[in-house]
Amino acid sequence: MTSLSVLVPVYKERFLVGASLERLKILGASVDLERVEVIVADDASTDDTPAVLARFQRELLPDPRISWSFLGHERNGVKGQAIRPAPLPRTVLRRQRSAGRRPPRSRGGCRHLAGEHPLLAPQPPDVDPEHPLVVLHQGERPERPHVQAGGHHLARPPTDLARKIISFPGRRERIALETLMHIADYTLTDLERSQTAKVRRSERLGVTLVGSACVLFAALLFGMIDRHAVNLLFWDQFDFLTGLREHAGQWKLFSWTHGPCRLGLGYLFIEGVYAASGWDTRFEAFATGGLSLVTLGLALVLKTRVLGPLTWLDTCLPALLLTRSQYEIFVGTPNAGHGPIPLLLVVLAPFCWLVRSAPLRAAMTGVLAFFAAFTGFAIFLVPCLVAMFAIDALWPALPSAKERAWSATGAVLCAASIPLFLIDYRFGSAVSCYQFPHPRPLEYVPFAGLMVLRPLGLARSIPGALLLAVVVFLLASTLTAFAASRALRRERTPLSRTMFLFSAFSLLFVAGTAVGRVCLGMGQAFASRYVAYELPLWLAAYFALAEAVAKRPSLRLPAGTGVALLVILQIIPKDRSSLRWYSEGKSRWRSCYRATRDEVRCDRAADFKVYPVEGAPQVAQMLEYLRENQLNLFK
Repeated sequence: MTSLSVLVPVYKERFLVGASLERLKILGASVDLERVEVIVADDASTDDTPAVLARFQRELLPDPRISWSFLGHERNGVKGQAIRPAPLPRTVLRRQRSAGRRPPRSRGGCRHLAGEHPLLAPQPPDVDPEHPLVVLHQGERPERPHVQAGGHHLARPPTDLARKIISFPGRRERIALETLMHIADYTLTDLERSQTAKVRRSERLGVTLVGSACVLFAALLFGMIDRHAVNLLFWDQFDFLTGLREHAGQWKLFSWTHGPCRLGLGYLFIEGVYAASGWDTRFEAFATGGLSLVTLGLALVLKTRVLGPLTWLDTCLPALLLTRSQYEIFVGTPNAGHGPIPLLLVVLAPFCWLVRSAPLRAAMTGVLAFFAAFTGFAIFLVPCLVAMFAIDALWPALPSAKERAWSATGAVLCAASIPLFLIDYRFGSAVSCYQFPHPRPLEYVPFAGLMVLRPLGLARSIPGALLLAVVVFLLASTLTAFAASRALRRERTPLSRTMFLFSAFSLLFVAGTAVGRVCLGMGQAFASRYVAYELPLWLAAYFALAEAVAKRPSLRLPAGTGVALLVILQIIPKDRSSLRWYSEGKSRWRSCYRATRDEVRCDRAADFKVYPVEGAPQVAQMLEYLRENQLNLFK
């Protein structure tokens, strides 16, 4: 009697893989086979393939003649990588090593087993000749699977298959091809074709709805900017724009410290925008909105890479990332280094682990950590990156010394950005009442919870908001702990890494801000400028929800209801009084100053201050500089 191993490499084949695996069950009825092992190797599929495999595995019935193994790669390679020896059971590895052969090597970017696997080459005496291994591939179309055995590929075998079987040089190949002939000749049933067409229509509908949501929320965001942005410097801009007024060098601008953080890439962005627009803060607001669009595009691409094609549930992504709840960074005190660019860097972080080259991944992430450390509160991303690399080094998905070494190198490169950040750094709190610990430390938790709720704009109008805030903060902590536990597993996926990086970053930020701002009262938790830092936590929560829906379709109705409510909440106008306070107050002050050139008089006449301290010398110096050079309000 003969035993048989069937290796099924899978990548983004949700339409066919279930039917193909069902077809393999006929091997248990073969009179020529004593034992069959089926090895399904998922090559980091980003569609619903993992969910299909998980469902198939749950529904398997015990069969004494067939053993099933479900394996997976952490990162996607080419088809040959899915059948490389690393993920195979020891029985297969032992047979290959006893043949004295090296692992399959790359040829033209694809790994091949031809001539190197025991099935596909002459066997030495110590290798069991009665245990062939067959590789079942999925075709380019769901209707065209094919089988590889003995170096031959079959796609829809012809009627004279018997003559081809006879031409093969051994009983092993004959048995393999005979038992798998029906698999290669498999054609989708009408029901399966209908289901496939339904899924594809659903994907097209998802893309259409997400695209429409992007257009809608972009129109709402830029409409808000157009109505309320005024070309006038305001508040902190009179302080940190001193570097531009003094024509400081690039490094000085990049490392400029304002409050407890540096401005980094944000200051370079501001310099470029002001050079092109003549210090026009209205133009800056539109440019900052463009950064939000870039972030949204990256988030949509990331979703397709870690969870598969877009669905109608993904309409919540533009609703979140283009939310008008962050109005202050557009119409209040525009500062790309405090919100927009840090959010962009956080969304970029998971892409580093989609890079297959370990050295390139370590280098890219080190550069990202450097920019994050110097750009606003993106510095909270650095410990998350270090932790991710440390996990890879201590508990690698693949037991490779080289991978461990490069993961350790990545951790060191990311951690090195902190000492660089501390060079010539002086901590300065933006509030005079700051003290640690706070006299009432229990206020930290509801403060942080209110910050998490701020993107929805609900907490101000909900009775018992403080109790709700405590519950939300505990849920956010639970989500982060869950994401961390998944990141600690050896079977780490791009999704588990993404959820950890997003949730850990936001939780660190809200905890740090609660420590620094709680002395100002609970009202400070609603500051609009902090919304961009809170959004990654919501993205992580949505990714967890989308994964749950993919695994349990019964959750689609409650998940869809929640997404619909979120979209409606973001469409409903909020913060209208604050928006009018900014736009109308700035317009009155601007008109007054252009007519009188008297700052104190305009503060009183407009009932609006552009700076908290009357007669501050930096305000007078900046206004004189703008007048001399015909910039900003003097254009």
